[in-house]
Amino acid sequence: MTQSLFRKTVLLSLFKLIVVAGFGQNTFNTLCDSAQEKVNSGNLEKALYIYDKAFEQGSTDSLKIIWTATICSMCANELQDEKAIIKYNNIAIEYGAADQAVIEQQLNLAKKHEDLETIEKVLVRLKDKPELAKKYTLKLMYFYYNNKRYSETLQTAEELLELNPHDVTALYFKGVALLNTNQDAAGIEVLMDILAEHPDNEKANRQLGLLYYNKASAVFDKANKKYKSLTEPTRLDFHKYTEEIKKAEGDYKTALPYLEKSNDVAPKEYLGQAISLTRSRLK
Repeated sequence: MTQSLFRKTVLLSLFKLIVVAGFGQNTFNTLCDSAQEKVNSGNLEKALYIYDKAFEQGSTDSLKIIWTATICSMCANELQDEKAIIKYNNIAIEYGAADQAVIEQQLNLAKKHEDLETIEKVLVRLKDKPELAKKYTLKLMYFYYNNKRYSETLQTAEELLELNPHDVTALYFKGVALLNTNQDAAGIEVLMDILAEHPDNEKANRQLGLLYYNKASAVFDKANKKYKSLTEPTRLDFHKYTEEIKKAEGDYKTALPYLEKSNDVAPKEYLGQAISLTRSRLK
């Protein structure tokens, strides 16, 4: 191939790329203009159909995408189509929209429709925005905890603690997440650190109280059931039984002040029952 022919081939290829790129951009804008005409005439269903075609075509202008998705969301709102609102809000947020009203609407609608995937995507995206990081990382931590995703709860709590090492809420969820990922010693240490600074913290007291109470009850109930099942228990059986009961008593003694403190701050029926049973077994 001659140099002249090569140059012509390259120029022709570049020209085709420019034409195609320009055509794609113009198509997006043209479709949006056509959709806007339908909006103006009140035909919102048809407008959304055309807007969807525009989104399929795509655009390199993120602000244009956000604005178009916002218009679509408003149309879907007029049509009372909540799932469509979620779809268009997702597009706007994905391209960088950070309007608080849109975000809260999206989270509320996603929660209503049990759309956990959308909730997580929105919160994960927003926690990376400096001006929104604390608020939405906190929401993300609650989201993971409420869905029993304790490893993610722990990671998100750590991210909050990087922003504020003295955040008691983040410390509490870190401690609880550690307990729920079989890291009891580390979890207990975190909760104890909270109580060292805030001795009346109801949640930390409750978690520690229930931790030791449940541990004691499991040992006590198992030993009691096993001993009572014996038709002719020996002295050795009785000795083993009393040793297990002593272990349970130790944890009951540890649990009691935490349970009492928690119940003093925020009385709950199940805490009252646990306190009553603990006291009776310690007698």
